[in-house]
Amino acid sequence: MSPMSPQIETWSEGPLCLVELHDPERANPLSGALVDALDAALSAAAVDAGIPTFMAGFHELNGVPASGNEHLLRTILRDEWGFEGFVVSDWASIEQLIPHGFAADEKDAALKAFGAGVDMEMETSTYADHLEALLDEGAVTTEMI
Repeated sequence: MSPMSPQIETWSEGPLCLVELHDPERANPLSGALVDALDAALSAAAVDAGIPTFMAGFHELNGVPASGNEHLLRTILRDEWGFEGFVVSDWASIEQLIPHGFAADEKDAALKAFGAGVDMEMETSTYADHLEALLDEGAVTTEMI
């Protein structure tokens, strides 16, 4: 592997797994060509190891924040990799969908994050403040919950 190639390091013990990606050529390491490398590494090191929880962070994948990225959390993580565990937001990352320009307001942020597959919001209260109204409006279903 050349010094400028993406390098993936994993460590796991029991249900705990740490995955690090080092790519000196990219400011945003989770973009474009690295999805295939991440697929292999994370699937093998985390999902297959039985890790129970993933955290959706502040980073973006192809311009979409992870906490609102349905393709990342549902299509890749759940459908392709078969992850059946729990997805938690990073500290206030759902509320941060607003300054990212991805959500108009807290209610929209709650809808987008929940729809993307974030099961629990850490630190902020957009779920607590808005999911009931979204359920009443039909934007969220009891099956989703």
